Amino acid sequence: MFYLTVPDPAGVLNNGVGPPGVLDKTFARRIIDGTVAHELQHMINAQIGGGAVRDAWINEGLSHLAEEVVGHATNGFTPGSELASAQLGSDITTFNKYYIANFGNFGLYLASPTSAALLRHPDPGAPATFNMRGASWAYVRYLLDQYSTPGTEAGDTRQLLLDGSVNAQAAVENTFGVDFERTVAEWNAMLGVEDRGDLGAPVRSELTLTSYRLRDVYDVLLNGLVYSGTSISPYPLAPPTALQGANLDVQTTISMSVAAGSGLFVRMNAGSGSGGTAIRLGDIAGGDLVPSTTPRLTIIRTK
Repeated sequence: MFYLTVPDPAGVLNNGVGPPGVLDKTFARRIIDGTVAHELQHMINAQIGGGAVRDAWINEGLSHLAEEVVGHATNGFTPGSELASAQLGSDITTFNKYYIANFGNFGLYLASPTSAALLRHPDPGAPATFNMRGASWAYVRYLLDQYSTPGTEAGDTRQLLLDGSVNAQAAVENTFGVDFERTVAEWNAMLGVEDRGDLGAPVRSELTLTSYRLRDVYDVLLNGLVYSGTSISPYPLAPPTALQGANLDVQTTISMSVAAGSGLFVRMNAGSGSGGTAIRLGDIAGGDLVPSTTPRLTIIRTK
């Protein structure tokens, strides 16, 4: 059993959800339809889940995937179709019911990827909760794009549910036959090159998302959207610039925390006359990383 919002056009029962003072039928239906799909996955997971995929991050990722599945069924879309704003925006009612929460949450993660840990659930009510949901959905979507097919997605996600591993990372490896840490690193790298036209050459297939044209969706459908109190900008991933110009002989240090499973993105600009560049990863105190820390570094050359 789970509880759903109901229309409250007179504002008698409204507790702050929805338009001030009222919650009309149209707004309630927009919330309810996606919620039913989302919560049904949780109920199925609770009944047959092998345990590992009850880990909060992947459990939420699968529930947000369920919203997308219903949206695809409503519109007749197929996973892996490189859906852009033109397709998703052709039925804005369905987009608002089944897609906007996923892209809104993921937009919050892209705007601040170091604020949420993909592989753990933050404290209840913490600001990073929506970020984690968006990242988890996008990661699950990436896994299916890379290692599944439209015809096998249902079976693969069911197998993921039934896996009896000790944690969700092992369940992913068993279901898709991949190294979990590598997929997370490649997913993060994909976010930096997805649908870019300035790279001069195609990227490796592992660094692609085939279900959506992410940049176009954010540039057109979500540009300026205020979601969870934050205005979503055109493709929100905007790495800071570490080095600028031709002289790279000066040591530059960037101090940032990287949450488990998330990515730290940095842009390095250099003139044509610059020399070689060395990159060193260290702990917060400037020392060497401990052996148990296993960061993965991906370098993408754009020029």
